[in-house]
Amino acid sequence: MKGTIRRYLRLTGMLMKMKISRDMVYSLNFWIAFVVDLLLFLFLLLSFTFVYRYTDSINGWTLPQIIVFMGTFTIVDGLGMGTWFFGIISLPEKIRTGALDMRITKPVDTQFLVSAESFNPGSFLGPVAGAFIVRYGMKAGNFALTPEKLAGYLLLVLMMYLLMYSLSLLVMTCAFFFVKIDALIQAEESAVEFAFRIPGTAFRGAAKFVFMVLIPYGLIATVPTQFLTAGLNWGQGAAVTAITLFFVTATRLFFRFGLSRYSSAGG
Repeated sequence: MKGTIRRYLRLTGMLMKMKISRDMVYSLNFWIAFVVDLLLFLFLLLSFTFVYRYTDSINGWTLPQIIVFMGTFTIVDGLGMGTWFFGIISLPEKIRTGALDMRITKPVDTQFLVSAESFNPGSFLGPVAGAFIVRYGMKAGNFALTPEKLAGYLLLVLMMYLLMYSLSLLVMTCAFFFVKIDALIQAEESAVEFAFRIPGTAFRGAAKFVFMVLIPYGLIATVPTQFLTAGLNWGQGAAVTAITLFFVTATRLFFRFGLSRYSSAGG
């Protein structure tokens, strides 16, 4: 088990080193993703600042909490964009053209290879910026930050990173069964953008069940922010853990099932 982990860590390091070397040849590309994400954040921050000129809170959330929320999403999204996003977004094309054949024949887990082969180092600047945004929101709201809270927050960020990965790969895996999944991809992108703009605590009734349990994009930035600024009880923590484990496991099983049904473009 330890040998397998070390092997995959070495492979991850090699893939990252190769991608960084290629990106440094075209250094401008390294900064594009970061600049785009930063501009998006500034636009959203200005929008929320304008709204909070006329109210002290939205559904109990103050402006400093919203700032922590946006910083948290920037961290999770940046980690995803830097590691797995560009690998799995191309999965439908690999399936359609038969390029997946080369990945299947490698002596490495196919899901890991597809997910990790297209690192985007420029996106790792996003989590750095997100961390400063979170810190600014914590100071603005006078929220206490203890080592225990920081450790719990980082654990929740890791869980939400895995949840976001699982939800995205779940959509892309549908390409094993359908010729085109453009509509599903667009719907998934819209859900992510929606989750960036509205904290999950704002949902009520059926919408809360849909965005917090059924397709839980509403958890991604909300849960770590809520833990850091207001706290979570044991029941909420257990529910979030159960939802994350369910989607990680379901995605793994669904991907393996799709792989078993795969036939290359050449038959």
